[in-house]
Amino acid sequence: METNIPDHFLPFESPVETKFALLIIDHLHPQVRFSNQVEIDTICGQFRLDFLLERDRRKIAIECDGKNFHGETAKIYDTWRDIVLLAENHVDIIYRMQLPNRKKEIGNYIRRFSQVAPFLFNRESREMLNQVGNAPDLILENDIVAEAELQPAHLEIYDFIEAQPGRRLNPLIYEYYRQFGHYGPAFIQKPSI
Repeated sequence: METNIPDHFLPFESPVETKFALLIIDHLHPQVRFSNQVEIDTICGQFRLDFLLERDRRKIAIECDGKNFHGETAKIYDTWRDIVLLAENHVDIIYRMQLPNRKKEIGNYIRRFSQVAPFLFNRESREMLNQVGNAPDLILENDIVAEAELQPAHLEIYDFIEAQPGRRLNPLIYEYYRQFGHYGPAFIQKPSI
C-alpha cells in the first residue's frame, strides 16, 4: 500500500494509530513536524507518546485510545501520566481521542480535530474537512479530550510524585490510593472540547 508516511514512522503500535496517521498526514500544515512513538524521559521513567506534532515551538501530543482496550484503570494511569508530561513541560497540550477502529469514524475525529487545532492543518484541508457533510458542529460519541492547564488538583498529584523521584508511576498511584483512599482530586471527568 502506497502512503505519504515515511518508512521511519512505521510500525505503529496499533491498527487505530496506523489508520489515524494514514488519514491525517496529508492534511497537516507543511510546517508541522509529525513524529510517532516518541519516547520522553520523566521523573517516573520513560513514557511513549503515540504522536507528537510540533509547530512554531508548540508541542502537541495526540494519544489514540482504542474504544475496546481502554478501561477505567488505564484512564487513571493516563491522567497521572499526562500530569507528569505537562508539569515537566514536555508538551504544551495532550489531546486524547477514544477512537473506533473504522476508517470513516476516525476520519470524523480528524475532521473534528481540524476544528479544535486548525493551526496544525493546511488551509485547503481545513476548508475541505469543514465542508464534508455541511455539519461544522460535529458531535462525536466520545469527543476529543484536551489536557493542557494544570489545575491545583493536578499539582497536588505532581507534588506527591516529585517527593518520590525515580519511582514508576503505577506503584505511586497505588501508594497514593493507599494513603488517601482515592486516585487524586485531579481524577475527575475532563470536559470535552
